[in-house]
Amino acid sequence: MTFSYTPFTTDRDRVRFHIGDTDAAAPIFTNAHLDALIVECGGWQGAVIAALEHLIALTSQPNFRADWLQVDQESARRGYEQLLRHKRRTFGAAGLVASSVRPVRVDE
Repeated sequence: MTFSYTPFTTDRDRVRFHIGDTDAAAPIFTNAHLDALIVECGGWQGAVIAALEHLIALTSQPNFRADWLQVDQESARRGYEQLLRHKRRTFGAAGLVASSVRPVRVDE
C-alpha cells in the first residue's frame, strides 16, 4: 500500500489534508485510490467530497457487539457527515447534485 504525504505539494496531499488522512502509520486511502478519485471527480475538491462520502459509507455498517467487544461507528459517521457538510459549503458545492441519464433510442 503506497502512502505519501507532504503538505500541499500535490493535489493528492490536499485531499489527504482535508479528509485527515495524514498519518503514514494508519493510512485510509492509497495514493492510487486518491489519484483515481481526483481524475474521476475533476479535481482535488471533488475528490475530497467523494472520499468523505466513501468514509461515510464505510462507517455506515451496523454496530456489532459480542461479549466484551463492541464496535460502534456512529460517532465516526456523524463526524464525517459534519465534515462533509462543511467541505461542501467551503468548496461551494452545497447545492450540487449529480446524476446520470442513460440515453434511450425511441426506434428500438
